Amino acid sequence: MSTMKNKLKRAAAMAATGAKRAAAATASGAKRAAAATAAGAKRAAAATASATERAAVAARAKYDKMQEGRKAPATAPTPYVNQNGNRIYKSNKGAVFTKNVEGNRNYTPVAVGIKEPNGKAMPLKVINKNTVPMNMRPNKNNKNLDKTGLFNKEKELMKKNMMFNKEKELMKKNMMFNKEKELMKKNMMFNKEKELMNKNMMLMKKNL
Repeated sequence: MSTMKNKLKRAAAMAATGAKRAAAATASGAKRAAAATAAGAKRAAAATASATERAAVAARAKYDKMQEGRKAPATAPTPYVNQNGNRIYKSNKGAVFTKNVEGNRNYTPVAVGIKEPNGKAMPLKVINKNTVPMNMRPNKNNKNLDKTGLFNKEKELMKKNMMFNKEKELMKKNMMFNKEKELMKKNMMFNKEKELMNKNMMLMKKNL
């Protein structure tokens, strides 16, 4: 009887030990997975930060190469944009400014993004703000820094323009269809008149 009890105790102890080992292995696996996820997130963040830093340094180098003086263009686009996605320009006298749709200039622009010609705007980060020239540099408390969705207005405007162009194209097609319809009506009327004339001529011949 005592032998059976000992066997049961040993079996229970082995089961408990196995459960502990399984739990430890599961916990260890979860920790490794969490660590791998965190490491992946850090690498992705580092890659993004590195790309932004390279873009910021390249933008400043491009700005520094812009000419000034009589031989330089009167105005030239810089690689920078303001919080509305408007391009910041530089005059041959060194002044920087933005232009609105009416053509009015703002000579106190603040750069919060970088944009290559025909490219997407990349928001500047706080850590890269010092690469921006002093005459348009944002301060560290600027709320438009580090905002990935900063230039969604520009994207929304592009969508609206696409929709407007589609509607415009549809209107043109409708106008063309209406013209064709009107022409068909005129042709039908002409054919009816022609048919009437033929009947009149036949009637006149019979009366002769």
